[in-house]
Amino acid sequence: MVEPGSSAPRWAGCLVGLASAAVGLAVGELVAAVASVRSPLVAVGDRVVDVVPTQVRSWAISTFGTDDKTVLMAGVLVLLAIAAALLGIVAVRRSAWIGAVGVAVFALVGLVAQLGRGDTGVLRPLPSIAAGVVSAGTLVLLARRAGRIWQPTRVVEDGGPTEIERRRFL
Repeated sequence: MVEPGSSAPRWAGCLVGLASAAVGLAVGELVAAVASVRSPLVAVGDRVVDVVPTQVRSWAISTFGTDDKTVLMAGVLVLLAIAAALLGIVAVRRSAWIGAVGVAVFALVGLVAQLGRGDTGVLRPLPSIAAGVVSAGTLVLLARRAGRIWQPTRVVEDGGPTEIERRRFL
């Protein structure tokens, strides 16, 4: 288990967070395709379009033309990547379970967005649930692994510090 005060570098936490988010997004897209419902990413993008003021929507259409949806999705992905990197840092350096709770919040956002409009049927929450479970599990697994690799330096009996095996992480 990851102990508080893990000496893992921040970049390791960023990688853990980004990898877990990528796995979760991929699973969400796959489940959405199999279930023939909107993916969580598309559902969140649609919900953002619904809640932005009309002036902002008009500006985006006039500025980006037919690419406005692509720019919106890129923006959602950038914000998700930043949040995933931060959650990964917290998971690796503090507690993997705090990171998992953060992932659950994002899965809940996707779930609410999917229930809001569009698809019907009992399968529409499935992509967000699957993405959240897989992403949280991946985050906890990778954060624990990173925490074991970058354990705080301990003093061995001869008085010298132990060697940290960073290569095992990769």
